[in-house]
Amino acid sequence: MYIAICDDDEEVIKQVTEHIGRFAETYSDIRYKAFSSAEAVIEYYSQYGNKFDVLITDIELEAVNGVELASRIRNMDENIAIFFLTYHTEYAIKCFKPRPVDFWIKPLSYEVLEEGLCKVLRLLRKNNEYITVYSDRRSVRIKCSDILYIERQSRKTTVYTVDSEYCTNRSLSDFLNELDNKRFVRIYQSHIINIAKVRHIDNNKLKLYGSEYDFDIGRRFINDLKKRYVMYKEECAL
Repeated sequence: MYIAICDDDEEVIKQVTEHIGRFAETYSDIRYKAFSSAEAVIEYYSQYGNKFDVLITDIELEAVNGVELASRIRNMDENIAIFFLTYHTEYAIKCFKPRPVDFWIKPLSYEVLEEGLCKVLRLLRKNNEYITVYSDRRSVRIKCSDILYIERQSRKTTVYTVDSEYCTNRSLSDFLNELDNKRFVRIYQSHIINIAKVRHIDNNKLKLYGSEYDFDIGRRFINDLKKRYVMYKEECAL
């Protein structure tokens, strides 16, 4: 999960980033980037596109305020989760247009932030349209339907898509917890595959569309794989 924080108060930025650092000790692959103005966030979006899963923004920003920032970002990114920071509860009624997840009153407590970000994690895992990985010193959003398979070798995990590959430190178990278990299944100690990409299964081997690799199926995984593959085919036939 990649988080954008926008506040022109350095002390608030420090407090929020400390909370996120604490949150990241429990929940894996949490990244953030801090901005001191709405203009800086908008400029980042114009250069790099929709990279963030969460926007935490102060409402009372100078020049472009937090509500306007959230509205602009919402127009560019339908899926981003937005949280407003404010000292004034009366702002809440005026801020429904960008569809925020919540309003956080300053000073922000860790417990409030944890509750909000856990809600976002649950939504991300439920929707499962994209996952975010930290690869090659940058945060990358990967469309789940583009994933062919995920491989673990030599303490590194590689996500293979239809046209790219991304190396990360995340474990296979971490991916299994995040991805839709109706679509992604473990077939060996070192491999997770996307059932939608299966070309055919032959005894203890399988082939995927988009890959020439012959995948071994572990003995303890084969029954679960075949069961989920049949369920997937039945869903497609409906």
